[in-house]
Amino acid sequence: MARKTKGRTVSKSKIIPKVKIPSLRRKTKLRSVKEAELTAKQLENDFINAKNRQEQLRIKRKLILAANRAEKKSKKRGISKAKKEEFKQISRVYGKAHERMTIEDIRLIIERPAIPE
Repeated sequence: MARKTKGRTVSKSKIIPKVKIPSLRRKTKLRSVKEAELTAKQLENDFINAKNRQEQLRIKRKLILAANRAEKKSKKRGISKAKKEEFKQISRVYGKAHERMTIEDIRLIIERPAIPE
């Protein structure tokens, strides 16, 4: 299925959605591997300090989008092999950070009193 934008048709597979929350949008960087590692650490700290599950999910989605964006750029034509490899490494950094983050179900953590028999 294609979508029409400004007179030309773009397939949905080529569109990577942008994150609507400005604080998260500014955080992910694709300039270098070191910046990606620093950003991933900052997002992991934000994930740990998140107030609720919804914030945690937003951060995880942001990491997935950043990894997808880097992967997409690594497949782009007209880029040197070194730059392509760098984008692949950035994609791996964000992917590994996403895997390290686990959301524990709060309902399972709360201890419930035993039912007397």
